[in-house]
Amino acid sequence: MALEQFERRIASAVESIFSKGAPRGIEPAEIGRRLVREIERDVRIGVRSEIAPNRIVVALAPSDLEELGPLRARVEEELAELARETVDDNGFELLGPIALTIDADPQLKAGTFYIDTAFVEDATYRNRWRFILPDGAPVELGPGSYIIGRQSGADVRIDDNRVSRRHAEVTIAEGTATVTDLGSTNGTFVNGERVARPTELQAGDVLRLGAVEVRVERG
Repeated sequence: MALEQFERRIASAVESIFSKGAPRGIEPAEIGRRLVREIERDVRIGVRSEIAPNRIVVALAPSDLEELGPLRARVEEELAELARETVDDNGFELLGPIALTIDADPQLKAGTFYIDTAFVEDATYRNRWRFILPDGAPVELGPGSYIIGRQSGADVRIDDNRVSRRHAEVTIAEGTATVTDLGSTNGTFVNGERVARPTELQAGDVLRLGAVEVRVERG
């Protein structure tokens, strides 16, 4: 799913910059397919789950990098998003935020490329979470407790009548995020399971408040 969405976004970007007849070397979609395989192959075994690499370098031949031209920044951005989606889809953990760059390697021949991955720990990263609201807006949360609800004073406000004024509380401490229902009218659910007691969240979870879904991401 993540790879298909990436390929559609990249195809749209390519068509907006190049004419259909313009010559191109390596297709970004080809890099995307390799990236997914590399991430899934390079994971390490962690205490609670597998850990994915978070530093990624895509190396191209100088001529291919030059041909990428105005697409370079867009492709880097989309590849980084594909990496994050791959991590979430597989339930992997990260040691730090994903950073992806496309660089030239003079030793490469045109039409060839490779991907290097590494694990770089960020001490502050494991205490940071991101909640993607229904409108696509990201909310960054660090250590602390946060009220999610409809009321104007909520830490994370969702203006929807299906959400209670004080619907749920999220607590982040020592790298763990926990959600507690606050007696909401329509209930709180994690991946379809009703929250009856404090429940630990994982990256990739879908937190549902009544009928309103919030996607949970790490870092």
